[in-house]
Amino acid sequence: MKRSEAKIIIFLEAADIQLCFARHISNKLKMDYGYLLRQLNLLKEKKWITIATRKDNKVFYRLTSIAPHEQAKKLL
Repeated sequence: MKRSEAKIIIFLEAADIQLCFARHISNKLKMDYGYLLRQLNLLKEKKWITIATRKDNKVFYRLTSIAPHEQAKKLL
């Protein structure tokens, strides 16, 4: 697991679903927006996150039950 993946997992675990859209995550984690989008797609491919909903041209993400929470915490 990459450090950036761990940061995203920890953020999604703690954040309110209303704050779990790419632009907000990018700003909060001080991560380049394009890089974050690539990481979110990789996490979706691994089935660690899923799209919770779409609203107002925003995609909201949430963790799945197989997301490695404990491994992410240990890495950070």
